[in-house]
Amino acid sequence: MCDMTIGMAARVLDNVAGMFTAIGLHEEADPLYRRALAIMEKRLGPQHPDVAKTLEFHAGALQMLGREAEADGLYVHAKAITDRHA
Repeated sequence: MCDMTIGMAARVLDNVAGMFTAIGLHEEADPLYRRALAIMEKRLGPQHPDVAKTLEFHAGALQMLGREAEADGLYVHAKAITDRHA
C-alpha cells in the first residue's frame, strides 16, 4: 500500500470514529481511534499535531464510556504534544 493510501486510511478511520462518537456509538469508535492513531504515529511520528487531535477525540469517546483514567491519560498526552508545537 502506498504512503498516500495509508494516510487516507488513517483519516477515514478517524472520521468514521468521530461519526460513531457523534451518534453515541462510543464503544464502536474506540478500536477505530486506536487503529487510526497507530497509523498516524507510524506515518507522521508520535509528536505530530494530528496525533494530538485524534488523541483528544479518542479521550472524549473513552470519557463517555466512563473510562476516565484512560481518557485522562490521553488528554495529558495530547496536551504535551500540543504544548510542544505552541
